[in-house]
Amino acid sequence: MKKQGTGMVPKKAIQPLVDVIKRAQKETWEARKKGEITQEHKITSSLATNIRRECRDVFKRLNLNIEVLCHNVHDKGPGVEESISGADIGITLRVNKNENIEKVGKVKTVLIQSKLPKNTKMDILENEIAHMVGVSGAGMNGSFVAVYNNNQTKVSTILDIENANYNANIAKVGSLKIFFKKFFSCHYGKRGLDSTDLRFKPKFYLEFIVNK
Repeated sequence: MKKQGTGMVPKKAIQPLVDVIKRAQKETWEARKKGEITQEHKITSSLATNIRRECRDVFKRLNLNIEVLCHNVHDKGPGVEESISGADIGITLRVNKNENIEKVGKVKTVLIQSKLPKNTKMDILENEIAHMVGVSGAGMNGSFVAVYNNNQTKVSTILDIENANYNANIAKVGSLKIFFKKFFSCHYGKRGLDSTDLRFKPKFYLEFIVNK
């Protein structure tokens, strides 16, 4: 196993990872154009699956013991994870120790709430963001909003959403490619947070934020 350096992702891996994000997004949008996926949660699931697969192949090719995990948050039934975390998906970057995936060396996560354009639920976005920030504890660097436009995904920081009065359709946005470049370069993400741990977060953990 090659030495990975002090950062979570070696510089040599960042551009190859960013390049495959574009391919992963293209696969999902081609399925959308064919009418194979139309609902928000199915778009999220498809995109997450493609991103994880493409990133895994890059890490394997470069002989790096790093993985990207995409935890789809459940949004059905009372007390579900999305109502607790405010997110649709948690994307986690793990640097594992040796070959044992049970021993994580470094980990960080971003939480993302996804929306379709002109989503009628935009009025609850402020509350969803309060939940995400409460779980991530990292403000705009740990929580984001993604809007699935007709041909691509646009991502906004929490600050951009707040400046747009919680209307994700008019907020300042960046491309998915730029978002992941900053994620892999350690500009985005809450260190120490693993998205798979969200299922264990109790509701009262966020009450002080939601009810302030």
